[in-house]
Amino acid sequence: MSGTSLKIFVHGSCVYIIGNAVTGILNYLIRRTMSVNLTVAEYGSFYSSFAVISLIMAFTDLGLVQAGTVLVSENAHLPDRKKLSQCFSAVFLLKLVFAVSAFAAVFLCHGWIVRNYLGNVGGAAFFCLSFLLLFQVCETAFTSLWNGLKRFTVTNAVASSRAMFLFLCVLFLTKRFALAGAALAYVVTAAVFLTVSFLLYGGWQKLRIVFHIPGETWKRLCHLTGFIAFSTLLLNIIFHMDTIMLTSLKGVESSAVYNIALPVAQLVFSPLVFATVFLPIAVSMVKEQKYSALRKAAFVSILITLLVLPLVVFGMYLLAPFLIRILFNEKFIASAAPVLPVLSGGFILYALGNMIAQILIAFNSIRLLLTATTVAFFCNLLLNFLFIRFWDVVGAAWATCLSYFIFSVLMTVFFFRELKQRLDEDSCHAV
Repeated sequence: MSGTSLKIFVHGSCVYIIGNAVTGILNYLIRRTMSVNLTVAEYGSFYSSFAVISLIMAFTDLGLVQAGTVLVSENAHLPDRKKLSQCFSAVFLLKLVFAVSAFAAVFLCHGWIVRNYLGNVGGAAFFCLSFLLLFQVCETAFTSLWNGLKRFTVTNAVASSRAMFLFLCVLFLTKRFALAGAALAYVVTAAVFLTVSFLLYGGWQKLRIVFHIPGETWKRLCHLTGFIAFSTLLLNIIFHMDTIMLTSLKGVESSAVYNIALPVAQLVFSPLVFATVFLPIAVSMVKEQKYSALRKAAFVSILITLLVLPLVVFGMYLLAPFLIRILFNEKFIASAAPVLPVLSGGFILYALGNMIAQILIAFNSIRLLLTATTVAFFCNLLLNFLFIRFWDVVGAAWATCLSYFIFSVLMTVFFFRELKQRLDEDSCHAV
């Protein structure tokens, strides 16, 4: 990695670590506030509803955030700002079309979901949360712009401000309107920060949404999203599948317990931001054919994972009861504490796989990424179905952890195979 790339990587990583730490703490406070002001059934119902909406948002994303990051990064150096506007507009307009379509589908299926999935608990909150499909789906498009331009400070400043605003809304509205207030807080926050993102886009970056987009831009975007779309979708399903299957197989109370442990485990995951920062850098390094530097980055990632993983798992095993007691309530210790070390280990493994996945995206080896995520997805589906029936929330955690282990192993194998092919091609050209 060159001095400039290393400087960008270190700066971006530091900014993301600080931003994710702030956001992680605020997300914990949000869940803590809801767990105090809602019953266990209401708390579980909220996150069961949120998991479904998040899953649908994953379908509407279709890999556009990552694909948009690559597209913007490829054109960020051009002096013509019109090209940049066209690249982002293509991403935004596609997300807008998908968002409206998804909202219409949820509106039509609302009654069935509330009756058959939520057990008639929290129907009003679910309907309110469905408006996230209109606001938050479009809001996330701007992440691809800031990351593609390597404006990591902007990404994290917006995310931290958003989390603080959401916390204040939850604090005020949940006390006044209970479950419906918590849902309303999320929708209001998404609408406000969609507006903020537009102001930054037009006022600061001097860009605009354009409707005349060249065919080559659409072609490149569709090529990037083709397999990235399914890969990102499957990874998002794995993340939310545990809550959805717990609700379906065990009920909203199990979902509540699982979502007590989840934010604590996510605090461990918050510093592992390197994949997000590395994608635009990897694109540049592949263009410059710096394959030895990419190999070194992969080796360092694997080494750090092997060192950190046992420390995190053992540390969480010892600290889990204490953390659950001070962060939530001692009544959740017996049920939620065993989940923490397993989930934390899974998130560490996911971070490794996701880091190496960015290199495969930069290599344009999207089929390999799709293969790994497809295998991990079907393993997750099967493991959740089997493990939850026998071990409830702990089974859901193990299903997620093992799925991420499979994903990271396949990513590592595919990366070194692809790297070897490229190095061999370079050797042949040199001869």
